[in-house]
Amino acid sequence: MSRPIPTKEIIEVTSVFLEVNYPHLFGEEVAPLAIGIYEELCTRHPELVDAFEYYLSKHTRSSKYHRAVWNDGEPRMRVSLDQEETTEITPAEMRLSGIVLAGRGVKSDKLKALMQEVNQKKRQKADNRKREMELQKQQKQQFMLLGSEIKRLAKKGLDAAEIKKKTGTTLSERAIAKFVASQ
Repeated sequence: MSRPIPTKEIIEVTSVFLEVNYPHLFGEEVAPLAIGIYEELCTRHPELVDAFEYYLSKHTRSSKYHRAVWNDGEPRMRVSLDQEETTEITPAEMRLSGIVLAGRGVKSDKLKALMQEVNQKKRQKADNRKREMELQKQQKQQFMLLGSEIKRLAKKGLDAAEIKKKTGTTLSERAIAKFVASQ
């Protein structure tokens, strides 16, 4: 069952409530949120459950939050409601926040280096994909040539064992015989 969508006013009240009660997470300076913080907030403040999901979704997509996670590429811990450090932000989470910030036009030398690395990996991936497609094309051509050669030898009356020996293929005699029979 879905929850009612909170009004703008309820979300604003929720924002003020969180800034006042948890300034270390939602104040001027924000910190990466501990895993499970939504459930913890709902348990402690059931009267605001309907607004938490919307507010946290907005908060964790903000540039301010992404800056906290990116942390200029340096490791950082997630923080609980009780100001306890919990788990470390993963390198993948840091990179993703860095990419988001760079996409939003945030400038820094470390973000520039990150984007150069990301773009280099994209180019490598595209090059690998191109090489793989070329290899597949070559393999298809080789199979077509092999098929033509098998057909030609079969028309001469050679059996599967003789065709295997003459072509040097790694196909089994059974596979050759099935191929010849299907033609």
